Amino acid sequence: MLSAFLSLRRAVVLPRRPLAAIAVQTTLFTRAVSAAFMSTGASSTGAAGASAGPVQQVIEAKLASTFPTATHIQVLNDSYKHAVPRGSETHFNVVVVSDAFKGRSLIDRHRQVNALLKDELKAGVHALSIQAQTPEQWQAANCTVAGTPNCLGGDKRAASQQK
Repeated sequence: MLSAFLSLRRAVVLPRRPLAAIAVQTTLFTRAVSAAFMSTGASSTGAAGASAGPVQQVIEAKLASTFPTATHIQVLNDSYKHAVPRGSETHFNVVVVSDAFKGRSLIDRHRQVNALLKDELKAGVHALSIQAQTPEQWQAANCTVAGTPNCLGGDKRAASQQK
């Protein structure tokens, strides 16, 4: 049995690509997707095919009214990466690109966004990742949204759903 497996393994040899080539391809894809979002000014929910829920809509509206000259606002609902019921709105990744951040420290930018969303944070938003940049910083970062990791609970849930 082992010899049959080994001979089959030798017969099916797939060409290998270096990891660097895969990483470059992934980076280019990520940049293209981010650039598409930037050009449309779109916001996304994070979960494919899901529509924005009421909490996300409130967050988007508050950001848009507070930063009317922002060149890019994006709110991603990352709740699907965590051990919460489907459709939850507890974990968000917020991207705001605005000239209003010029001359302000990173902590001041985060404080401003946190203060703006204090009611949502009190009412059930558990985690808020903030990417607050000037247009120059956004361009220097290749218009890339910083990703957020899955939590351990989210990985467990995903694994149990695949069984």
